[in-house]
Amino acid sequence: MPAATPPPLFDKTLRLEIRPERVFAALSESEQLIIWFAEQAEVTARVHGSYGFWGRHTLWNERRVAGGQYITRFEAPGQLSYRWDLASLPTEVHLDLEGSERNCRLRLRHVLLAEAVAPRTREMLADFWRIALLNLGWYLETGGPMLRLDYTRAKGDVELELPLAAPPPQVFQTLTLPARMDAWLSRRAKVELRVGGVYDFGWTETVDAVAVPAGPTVLKELEQDALLAYGWRWPGEPETRVRWALLPEGNGSRVKLAHTGFAADRDSTDYKQGWAAFLCLLKLYIERGQRWE
Repeated sequence: MPAATPPPLFDKTLRLEIRPERVFAALSESEQLIIWFAEQAEVTARVHGSYGFWGRHTLWNERRVAGGQYITRFEAPGQLSYRWDLASLPTEVHLDLEGSERNCRLRLRHVLLAEAVAPRTREMLADFWRIALLNLGWYLETGGPMLRLDYTRAKGDVELELPLAAPPPQVFQTLTLPARMDAWLSRRAKVELRVGGVYDFGWTETVDAVAVPAGPTVLKELEQDALLAYGWRWPGEPETRVRWALLPEGNGSRVKLAHTGFAADRDSTDYKQGWAAFLCLLKLYIERGQRWE
């Protein structure tokens, strides 16, 4: 029997209130890609033409790699596919657009052209694409990205920040009221709003076929409308700490997130990407009232 086709590395459909031609241009023109997607890009808009992107904003592609990024399908303004070889892992990205003058639907599928891939690789690519698609949507609406992640600084502790168009008390409530937490991130969150109290996203991880608690544990620091910090557990890892500082900035806030307690030489790309995606989801929920599904 032929080998079963592996599931896509990532498969997501977005609905955008923008005409397909505008979206296709953002996906296929080098001068637009370098605003929302990659530090460097070079696109030759034809089948077998280059679809190169690299630099500090691209996972596993800090430097340009010859031959591994080229267009395999190009039909403007509806279809674009390209080969993307990731550290010798052959993959292909498919982008399909359909819609009208006022809105469109974009489907992105990232497929594996090999037999298998590690679960961690799938998880990291999923976070990469979440950030990329959120940046694309934000760019099409505002002219700029949500958050440009620097993959060249990924050792040890994680530090990120993002401006939000909401005052610190509103952000604090979104991080501490279970109903609001469940609206953008958690699953049946539990919060005891005091130092030493439970702070739980309701997450689990499967270890030896058993679901075990994962993520936040208890509150370690707390300052109303300004600061919260909590312990963090993950199977197979030492306990670490996550800290959110909410600073007033104009009519809004600047959120500073730090995840500390890692060894200085640990590759923390997984956490850096994960928290960057969560910050983008927080911004989407607070500023647009939307949840990423």
